[in-house]
Amino acid sequence: MRAIAAFTILFAYTAYADDSPDQRRQKAEDAYNAGVDAYQARDYETTVLRWEEAYRLRDVPEVAFNIAKLRFYKLDQPYAARSWMRVFMRAMKYRLTQGVMLPPEVEDLSTAIASEILKDYEAQASKDVKITRRGKR
Repeated sequence: MRAIAAFTILFAYTAYADDSPDQRRQKAEDAYNAGVDAYQARDYETTVLRWEEAYRLRDVPEVAFNIAKLRFYKLDQPYAARSWMRVFMRAMKYRLTQGVMLPPEVEDLSTAIASEILKDYEAQASKDVKITRRGKR
């Protein structure tokens, strides 16, 4: 399964390698807009696929943030949302060094994701821990 995913990613990157920057920008815009159309139709799986394609073509941090929001709020995928928040923050690193402030919704989403993942960890821990009483011998 990992080999298929790796091949798909490699193919996606090499498929656009010969495009000019303007062609890549246009393809990214088209993919993003197709995602917006899918979002309006409430087809969130297609939305995330189109937006991920747009991000691969042109790494715009705001697209990564939108993917994180979609995966968390609409698809109930907190771990995938956390991964996309990391992508977003890496992409924003330079802007942050230039004094750009993050909007409050970034912190809100980060907190919500962390809270959901913590709940999942706690639920798993309560299932994994077996407490037994020791009897007198």
